[in-house]
Amino acid sequence: MSDAQPTPPAPRNPISKIDRALGKRILIKLKGRRAIKAVLKSFDDHLNLFLEESVEITHHYDKEKGAVVKEENELDSIILRGDNVVFLTMDEVHLENT
Repeated sequence: MSDAQPTPPAPRNPISKIDRALGKRILIKLKGRRAIKAVLKSFDDHLNLFLEESVEITHHYDKEKGAVVKEENELDSIILRGDNVVFLTMDEVHLENT
């Protein structure tokens, strides 16, 4: 009987999956309760993102309305430092519900 352990699967590089999002609209959740919807033009291994048609989305509590209010700020073309990214998705449901 052999004590050989099965070979673990090769690690997957999640950044390589982002290639499918190039040229498509994505949602990026950022630190500090912010998000950006944009078209992904390019990225690097540090998850620095070059984005076009960018819109920053923030939510804050409006005392006068007594509710959380969503604000959108058009940014156009930006470079987003990867340190700020919590997650990103191409899921259309997430894009519509932000």
